[in-house]
Amino acid sequence: MAGGNPPSWHELSHFLASPPPPPPPYLGALPRPPSSLSALSFDTSSDLLFTATSSGAVQSWYGPSLARYTAWKANVSLTSPLYHDNEEQRRLRVSWKKAQPLPPPQLSGPAPPGTVAGGNGIREVYNEGGNVFSISPFGLHCANRRGLARWTKDVAAMGHSSLSLSSISPSPVVSSSDVVVCGSSPSPSDQQVISLNRHVGAVVRKVAAGGPLLQVRRSQRYLLTSTPGGHIQLRDPRSLETEHKLHAHPGGVIDMKAHGSLVWSVGWTMRLGHPVPEPLIKVHDLRNLRALVPVPFAAPGGPALLDIHPRISSTVVVAAPQGSWQVVDMNNPGEAAFFQLNTNSMITSLSFSPSAEYIAFGESDGSVRLWASAEAMSALNHPESAANAPRFNPFATEPPEVADPPERLPRIDWTADTPLSTIGMPYYEDTLSSVFPFDRYVAESSPLFNPMPKVDPTMFHSVRQIDGLHFAPLPRQLRGKRNVVKVTGRGLPSAPGRGGARSGAGAGSAGGSSKTLFRSEKEKERIKKTRAAALSGEDVGGESTSDDGGDEEDDGGSLNGDAGAGPPGYWRKKNILYSKFGVEDFDFDVYNRTKHSGLETHIPNCYLNSLLQCFFHLDPLRKLAEIHTMSGGSGRCEREDCLLCEAGFLFKMLEDAAGANCQATNFLRSFAKSHRAVSLALIDDEGRPKADAAYANLVQHANRFLLDTLASSWAEMAVRAWAHEAQIGAPRKEMLENVFAPTIKVKNRCFICHHEVVRDYKGLVVDLIYPRKSLSNEPTAPSDFASVLAASLTRESSAKGSCRGCGNHAASIQTRRTLPPTSHLPPVLSINANILTAEQMGIWVDKPPPPTSAAAAAAAAASPSSSSRRGASHPGRSSRSRYLPSRISIVSGGRDGEKAVVRDLADGERATEGAAIYRLKSMTMQVQAPKDPAHLVSVVRKGDNGESEWFLFNDFLVRPVPESEALGFPASMWKIPAVVYFERIDHQPVDIGSIPWQVDKEILTQDLCITERRDPELVRHSPLTPDCLPSAGDLVAIDAEFIALNPEELEISSNGTRSLVRPSTMSLARVSVLHGQGDAEGQTFIDDHIATTAKVFDYLTQFSGIVDGDLDPARSKHTVVPQKLAYKKLRLLVDMGCIFIGHGLKKDFRIINIHVPPRQVIDTVDLFSSTSQARKLSLRFLSWFLLKEAIQADRTGEEEALVSGHDSIEDARAALHLFRIYETFKMSGRLEDVMEDLYEEGKRLNWRPPANAGQQQQQQGASAAVAAAAGAAASAVGAPS
Repeated sequence: MAGGNPPSWHELSHFLASPPPPPPPYLGALPRPPSSLSALSFDTSSDLLFTATSSGAVQSWYGPSLARYTAWKANVSLTSPLYHDNEEQRRLRVSWKKAQPLPPPQLSGPAPPGTVAGGNGIREVYNEGGNVFSISPFGLHCANRRGLARWTKDVAAMGHSSLSLSSISPSPVVSSSDVVVCGSSPSPSDQQVISLNRHVGAVVRKVAAGGPLLQVRRSQRYLLTSTPGGHIQLRDPRSLETEHKLHAHPGGVIDMKAHGSLVWSVGWTMRLGHPVPEPLIKVHDLRNLRALVPVPFAAPGGPALLDIHPRISSTVVVAAPQGSWQVVDMNNPGEAAFFQLNTNSMITSLSFSPSAEYIAFGESDGSVRLWASAEAMSALNHPESAANAPRFNPFATEPPEVADPPERLPRIDWTADTPLSTIGMPYYEDTLSSVFPFDRYVAESSPLFNPMPKVDPTMFHSVRQIDGLHFAPLPRQLRGKRNVVKVTGRGLPSAPGRGGARSGAGAGSAGGSSKTLFRSEKEKERIKKTRAAALSGEDVGGESTSDDGGDEEDDGGSLNGDAGAGPPGYWRKKNILYSKFGVEDFDFDVYNRTKHSGLETHIPNCYLNSLLQCFFHLDPLRKLAEIHTMSGGSGRCEREDCLLCEAGFLFKMLEDAAGANCQATNFLRSFAKSHRAVSLALIDDEGRPKADAAYANLVQHANRFLLDTLASSWAEMAVRAWAHEAQIGAPRKEMLENVFAPTIKVKNRCFICHHEVVRDYKGLVVDLIYPRKSLSNEPTAPSDFASVLAASLTRESSAKGSCRGCGNHAASIQTRRTLPPTSHLPPVLSINANILTAEQMGIWVDKPPPPTSAAAAAAAAASPSSSSRRGASHPGRSSRSRYLPSRISIVSGGRDGEKAVVRDLADGERATEGAAIYRLKSMTMQVQAPKDPAHLVSVVRKGDNGESEWFLFNDFLVRPVPESEALGFPASMWKIPAVVYFERIDHQPVDIGSIPWQVDKEILTQDLCITERRDPELVRHSPLTPDCLPSAGDLVAIDAEFIALNPEELEISSNGTRSLVRPSTMSLARVSVLHGQGDAEGQTFIDDHIATTAKVFDYLTQFSGIVDGDLDPARSKHTVVPQKLAYKKLRLLVDMGCIFIGHGLKKDFRIINIHVPPRQVIDTVDLFSSTSQARKLSLRFLSWFLLKEAIQADRTGEEEALVSGHDSIEDARAALHLFRIYETFKMSGRLEDVMEDLYEEGKRLNWRPPANAGQQQQQQGASAAVAAAAGAAASAVGAPS
């Protein structure tokens, strides 16, 4: 890297290392400043990068992927409890604060001489031997790589309370185990150079510094310290005394590094009595104490940060605060190449990796940019060579130590005879809160020694008991005398309003309306009306208790711009209410009368529902996702948590549901497992809207992340298909990327020598860049949507930089983006609104139509063509008050110098010949009603131009809305745009039909398993053969078992009643599918246990038969498969047209997160249900009464070793037998009699089989009537279905 052509560097990743600050409390408020990265350091013996923030936090990131490893708080402040708060130290702290200069702004470059930027945060981070040392102004903290503190030493413990530490360095002595710290202080006695033992933090030696010090570094022979006066002091490493001085910079030192016998520094020079950055990098040779030829650095802002090449001591990397940097070789300074960070903030720190393959930059906005050499970048971009890519260290290192798994507590079989001493009691050192002082035993407020008031005897006649608590109505003589508020003024306090169902401001009661939202209540009303009609002889067959018209909450809404009103009711946040029957009892049809399905809430990360709806309605993305999901052969995706696969499954479910409610559970779970999503702070774990959450900004970041992830997944599949299917071809790896990203040419041109450098750039998302506020002497910049979009696509800018053509280091470089030819523009434009201020939001607000006049029309007609190129209004468009156009046309600049032209197209207006025409397809926006938490909704256009209609997708609420309402933004600003999608309509560049792919039916014929030690005796299924694949109409029996990932949330009222706030989160644990017809009827061909890595709250063994270890591939003896593989099998059976037989399939399919058309479902719950009874019968009771079989019972002997609790194979087979006997009863005309006997016996036995039913049936066998019915059923099996 030292000779030949200058090395090539490329940006590898950009991520947020410091958590973003809380959003402003209201729109337009100034945002809080983020925590900047004050220090960076690569680990010398492990592949870790340590980052430190100005707020005192230290984090570590593993490998080039920068996976988060550890984080801890390392700041030691003046308010630390380590201080002994005596009068002398309080006086010193006050004097220190008064003497400290004000910290400079973080965005104005390096700190002036004599000060140290960074505030009270961490100044430097140093690591060696597994220890991480972080120094702040008030002390030194030592921890290991895992973040566990070894010791902390504050300046008071060092004996110098007013000392402000600034730098740390190891001792140059090879055999020493000391670290040296220095700093500044207003007190001369506290200006010290201190040496501490690195193992225990004890002070070893102190020497007077003679003045404030900025940095301390070690060289081969000396200990170096820098001063605000610009000197570099050479100190003896043992005595710490100054031996020599080098005058480096007239105005002070900014940064200093040493390696071997060379010391490099950057600093200030004096100009007209003021310090300015010196555009030179000073180099001194410590062997003869003389200055070498300085290296020029001409970037704007001057040099501020530097680090030495770990392998070549004559090479350094130097950076300016504005983002310009270069790698300079002292022997060949003219060959250094400038690089520019694409950042809007300032560079605050940098570090060179020990392998010399990576450079990390810390920014003032809390983010880290990692650049890699060309060799490392090439290896990381290819999956086959990524594992062998260069690491942070030049030698092989062991992975960092991770936390040990917690030990499992021993299981206790609790019975009535188990002694309480089995569970040990904890030991306490502090007094418990339950200890009641003796002197308060007889207080008036104490319940002890105070007799309880006597209960009125008349109340005992009406007492009733609920769950061990007794309740009685208030006696008449006490009514009006309890909870009385005494007032002295006029009037009485208003009584608080009482809502019906909980969280009524949502989906509960539809804003106070009397709609019935639970199916069970509607069913009770229907049965009640049926019985009443039967007694009166009336016919109610045509009546329905369902609501018509959906949710029409329009009260309090504002669509015309009333600044004080909020959104209509159907735009507000909707919540799901739960009855005792769970979420299946909630009637989603009240909120959706359309053929387009909504997505449910109360799921972690469900803020993505609106974005997923937009993705689903983009035809190219939806079709490519389905191809990726269902592809077989070499195109099969093997990644377990592939977001593109989960998106394909979700899109297929939304397509088949046709208006039925769906949920994105599987997709959102995979999204939460993404390490990149966690690093980008895109996770919303609670699934509950937060009052101060800026979801508009969050969803824009999620849009960019998801599109990039989906494109990468498609590229991986295409590369794999090319490697294995070269004989039949494979899809192009950039096909999905080309749907959103045009290939833009970025041209850098020097104004001096006109040297040009052109590179390709692909951006999946376009961020809108709004014009700045014009000065008083400047014309107003156009701010219409077409002008803003054109400026955002081209992004012209100028900056100072180094030109390779003329060698000028301060040349003016013009950067301009050129769009590809119009025919190559992408099918979809994904645009982030990027609204950050109230002024930018004001651009989107609907404007009243301007007054029209003949003169204005004539002036508009006479306007030059250049105005239309900027997107200015013209005749026929001035009356439109909406900001966002329905259609736009784009003509890219074909020749050099021509700019892209973006124009709004009014209704009926024709575009320029050869222009690309885009139609507004969908939009995601944030809606926030007064006093309500913010949430996201989306509006989507359905249909063609002539018959298009807009639909609002507010989670599970779906309804049509007018175009003016969908695309308008009222002055009250309760709608904030987030992501906008335009779809190209002039032609379709993506040829989906040309993609070679085939449906992956092979998985039904393969015995796939990831279990390490499967027991062959527990394998109870036989996969299908290629010639026995099911076809449309074939019967299959299915049953599934589930586990609980978290408990349900209950709300208990004062009268003892329970309300379900949120049900338990269930996950698929086992699924079994049996043949339903033919010679193999009743035989199992799918019996999969689902692997899970999530923490399981309850295995529900009593109901599922699953125990700890059954779902762990390393411990299980069953057939364990990934959830995606099991889901794909069921998806194939649904697409093949199979008819599923089972018991309670609606709930099973809901938890599995798959939609099966009702015509393909035969549910025995519905077969054996009465229209006059609301009771649904269990599978166990039906099997006992109709089949004379005892299922789901305790087993003994050999069966106990086989299964425990419910067995999905047994339950599926029982449901199949019930269907066969149902057909028999129906053909013989005995169904009504059997149903009467069934309900009569159920009421007598409380709907449960007798306790000894299993033993009786094993001893007696089946009765003659059942044998006859079974024979008839067997004859029906032989007939074709």
